[in-house]
Amino acid sequence: MTWEAPEKPNDDLLDGVRQTLRELMLDGHPTLRELSSSLGYSVRTLQRRLADHANGPRLSYSQLLAQVRRKEACRLLSETSLKITDIAEKLGYSDPASFSRAFHRWTGGTPRDYRERQRRK
Repeated sequence: MTWEAPEKPNDDLLDGVRQTLRELMLDGHPTLRELSSSLGYSVRTLQRRLADHANGPRLSYSQLLAQVRRKEACRLLSETSLKITDIAEKLGYSDPASFSRAFHRWTGGTPRDYRERQRRK
């Protein structure tokens, strides 16, 4: 899949970056270099485009990765029966405890509690 970036930073840029990041996560923990290469940018150009994003505050790679991880974590917890350990691994966490701490920062609760609430809906 080839994705061409628009000339100006906008939501299309972020959507494309997020989609590419999700795809790269399937093969492990993507680095900024892998992401920029997949998009056809140098690392510095991608960093500048993210920082200059016109529709919001400055955005770093680590912030973007956290956003994608959070969204994927919520999706996987509510739409699959994967073990939390497997979700943590799929999202690039070194261990389930690290994933649980990050998830708690994002949502204020545990992955297990989130999954249970989603199933009751």
